[in-house]
Amino acid sequence: MTQIFCEIIKKEEIAFNIFSMWLKTDCENQYGKKIENLKSGQFLHILPQGKTLRRPISICEIGENSLRIVFEIRGEGTADIASMNEGDILDVLAPCGNGFPIEKAEKVLIVGGGIGVPPLLELSKYFPNADIVLGFRDKEHIILENEFKNPDIQTGAIINLPDKDYDLVYTCGAIPMMKAVAAKYKKVYVSLEERMGCGVGACLGCPVKTTDGIKRVCKDGPVFNAAESLWS
Repeated sequence: MTQIFCEIIKKEEIAFNIFSMWLKTDCENQYGKKIENLKSGQFLHILPQGKTLRRPISICEIGENSLRIVFEIRGEGTADIASMNEGDILDVLAPCGNGFPIEKAEKVLIVGGGIGVPPLLELSKYFPNADIVLGFRDKEHIILENEFKNPDIQTGAIINLPDKDYDLVYTCGAIPMMKAVAAKYKKVYVSLEERMGCGVGACLGCPVKTTDGIKRVCKDGPVFNAAESLWS
């Protein structure tokens, strides 16, 4: 992981208060480094202008010398990031956290909810034949529906999950949704979202209870095997 100053090369509002940004990853910093070895499920720790604490934003897509983030305005920090435009520079720590394990499997299910959908887009490229279920609160908040392959788009408070057996399941979204996914299927990887301080595991500001004790979402996650989560 390294600190780097990334130029915004494309920005658009894709739904109400939800923004997509493409960033250059080969903007070398003063130490001659650039963002490398990116994986789906990892995140960026971005410093808003005039703020002390960074904001974690998941990687949505990985391109050649570029990456994409998709995020929702949820406070002053994300509002500041959203106010920046093409050509502006973001102060970024990356790549942060551990991504989704890519395992061989014939029957794969990917389940995303709301703003938990973006981290699953890059992942879906590894499983072109996966079943994909994406849930949103209403039609106005649907995002990325044309960028996944044949997704089952649902709206409302509850996602209807397929009555099938899967070798492998990935999910990201609200805790109740991920609990339902973990309860229905055998092998499930979940991507957790927590408020973070340092983003590198030093401050212990994002603890999560697991069968192996307390772990840090920023350093040990954000992806965990659902079987080890105690769902506090």
